[in-house]
Amino acid sequence: MFWNKKTKTEDRVSDADAIARTKVQEEYSTLMFGKDDMSLVEVDGIRDYAKKRTDLYKEESELTPEQRAWKRVYILLGEEIEKMIGKEKRENIDSQKATLDHLNFAKNKLEESIELGREIERTFFLQWSIITMNWEPEENVYKKSFNELGEKVFKDTTLTDAERLDGAHKMLERSKMYREKIMKMLHDYHDSIYAGLTKFEAMRETPFFKSIGGGDKEKEWLKLSWDLYKSRTGAITAVDLDIDVDEILSNRIIKYKGGIDQQTTNEEKKELEEKLVSYGYLRKAAYEFTRDVEPERVKISEACFGKLEDYIKNEK
Repeated sequence: MFWNKKTKTEDRVSDADAIARTKVQEEYSTLMFGKDDMSLVEVDGIRDYAKKRTDLYKEESELTPEQRAWKRVYILLGEEIEKMIGKEKRENIDSQKATLDHLNFAKNKLEESIELGREIERTFFLQWSIITMNWEPEENVYKKSFNELGEKVFKDTTLTDAERLDGAHKMLERSKMYREKIMKMLHDYHDSIYAGLTKFEAMRETPFFKSIGGGDKEKEWLKLSWDLYKSRTGAITAVDLDIDVDEILSNRIIKYKGGIDQQTTNEEKKELEEKLVSYGYLRKAAYEFTRDVEPERVKISEACFGKLEDYIKNEK
């Protein structure tokens, strides 16, 4: 129909563009099969099809060869429509469609930012659930079983050194499993939150969001969410330190081949005390942030994205 025609912006066609045009021409021929005499609606429908396979708002150099080929189809079909109904009517149709496109674009961008905010909130919730579970031994299968085994290893005077040594190795195996599964999950959640907040921050700096103005609530939510992220960094470190203490106690029994009568050295006392003090400080700081700052952040989050319980109800 028009494959040998040139648009106003075309000059030399590269090999990649030539290959892309051949591919698009084949697809176009399939779409046109049996349609020798098309109506305006049909031509406009094919033009919309071409529009979905390119980006009319990007420069030619930013498009792939295939996108450039479809953009060419879109332009040339516009010229065909203009021949059918005149330039003014064709421009009026394009103007109405552009307005609709902009509305849909705005709607999609807003929905995208809301869903991203909700995903961040979901991850914050799941992360905190695991952290607090670690700090409630009766609710934590790992801590409960570890403490029960530790109670037996350290206090059961009927155990032989060999039995106590075997128990210490089992305690270390449980610690290793907790690190590999639960701690990995915690760190994965943390990485996901960082990526989400970074993406949300970049999204709010795009021309679209700057053009619509406002966004004070989102900015405040973002600031407080970064603060929460930092607080959670400390909380995760506290969980790590808690496991460190478990491992120090287990390794001490292994070091003395099951014996528990050896006096603790000054170095051992110092290491244990430092970890316990750091653990206590970081845990306290995390709880204080949740008590003092989180209620305001949650309030803003609900205003921006809705209530957490409404969009997390299907989470396991």
